[in-house]
Amino acid sequence: MTILCADDYGMTAGISEGILALCRQGKLNAVSVMTEAPLLPDYAAQLLELAGKVQIGLHFNLTMPFQDKPAYARNYLMLRPILPAQERADIAQRLRFQMQRFEELFGRAPDFIDGHEHVHVMPGVRSIFLSEISKRFGTSSKRPWIRQVASPVLKTNTRFKALVLNVLNFGFPAACKKLGFETNNAFRGVYSLAPGAPFEQLMTGWLGTANDRTLVMCHPSAEVEPGDAISQTRVREFKVLSDAPDVRKSAAGN
Repeated sequence: MTILCADDYGMTAGISEGILALCRQGKLNAVSVMTEAPLLPDYAAQLLELAGKVQIGLHFNLTMPFQDKPAYARNYLMLRPILPAQERADIAQRLRFQMQRFEELFGRAPDFIDGHEHVHVMPGVRSIFLSEISKRFGTSSKRPWIRQVASPVLKTNTRFKALVLNVLNFGFPAACKKLGFETNNAFRGVYSLAPGAPFEQLMTGWLGTANDRTLVMCHPSAEVEPGDAISQTRVREFKVLSDAPDVRKSAAGN
């Protein structure tokens, strides 16, 4: 089955309301939540009501400032293969906190785990991430699956971004498998996030070529909100997805 996943649940009211609406319409079948977001406790119960129809995952965050914790710069994490010991310890602690917070809010382990801005596959973070999830879930009979982000460069309007993700992702699925964690088979959803980007055309192509356990990422929101650099793009995604077929029906043959 194709996995159509909305990221950033809990970040803002508009994002959370938009994702809930799409889930209730059958337009999404997975949601990735930001457990540090102050609004998430207000929205966790509503999402949990949909758990039978929607997978709920942890959106591991390091680059968005929450809870008075400073954010790491994405490019810093991307370009540093070895981080200082203090930062490694901090990242491990943040991941442990976010996994624990997820279980407190949802009463169970996540169905899957991924990373905000794909931090979980970045060179200096990857080994910490794999070590911590293995400690927490390695002996569990139902382990969360992990998002891998290898992206086809011909199915996007920003090939450079897709190439960078492919480089960052190299070896990651094999490392997950070695520890006993499954990953999605393929990944879609990478594009420029510009308001004028051909999202509808791209989404049609992504879904049309998706096979079993292809994950298609999206970032919808029900309204434009100040302070969010891609808010207009999020609203466009919401409108396109609202008009799209029920993902459960469209994915039935995959």
